[in-house]
Amino acid sequence: MHRYRTDREFTINVQAEYSGLADRTVAEETYDLTLPGMPEAPYPVVSSLQTLLDLMAKELPEARKAEARNFVDDRFIRELDESGFIDLLAIRGR
Repeated sequence: MHRYRTDREFTINVQAEYSGLADRTVAEETYDLTLPGMPEAPYPVVSSLQTLLDLMAKELPEARKAEARNFVDDRFIRELDESGFIDLLAIRGR
């Protein structure tokens, strides 16, 4: 996420390559549209994971009983965040 936020050219090249985009401007526009929503700290989005479980439940009944928060352990991200490491990356990336 840090590289995404701080190295536009690299990110656009990766997006274009892995998406098979022949038109680089699509990757550029995608980057410019998504950058503002890219969080500085990569905490998992539990509500999104729950949505995926809910979708999976259509074909996998066990997923209906599953709670996304039981699959998430954010202690490592939290530790990096609380230590100031993520803020330091943001400062260095500017």
